[in-house]
Amino acid sequence: MNNKGRIFALDKYVYRLDRAKERLRRANVNNVFCQEITGKWLKRHAESADVVLVDAPCSGTGTWRRNPDMRARFSKNDLDELTTLQAEILEQAQKLVKKGGRLIYATCSLFIEEDENQIEKFLQNFPEFTLQQINIKNNLNNEIECSGKYMKLSPAKFETDGFFAAVMKKDEDMGSY
Repeated sequence: MNNKGRIFALDKYVYRLDRAKERLRRANVNNVFCQEITGKWLKRHAESADVVLVDAPCSGTGTWRRNPDMRARFSKNDLDELTTLQAEILEQAQKLVKKGGRLIYATCSLFIEEDENQIEKFLQNFPEFTLQQINIKNNLNNEIECSGKYMKLSPAKFETDGFFAAVMKKDEDMGSY
């Protein structure tokens, strides 16, 4: 974006925003506005965003290869709490997306409960959004590395941490809903 346009970094924890401000300053990025999430702010900015990226809090299973001790501390109860929180965040985030805009959901999880199932439930609850195809090409040889309804990178196939992403577009004509 070359420091043009406006980007909002939102979080309910101010200390995270303070850390983000430091990283943005070091990177010479000056078009990001860090904002604590409040109901008032969300209401004031309803349907104003072209793109909303939800980097959801998750189990982090995609990083367990690098952090094997995390596996021992993780429980089914943790997963239940996270999936509830993720659904709540998605519900709030969708309010910011303008007609024709996109909502991107991302985790560093490999659990279907946090990824595909979360998106399928969201789409059932918010039919004005449609899932978009993802095609990611390798920059070196222009071959498709990842395509389909979701981006799912596994450590075994891509030699990266595990990641998941889905892109959903908000319908421009919502008269039939």
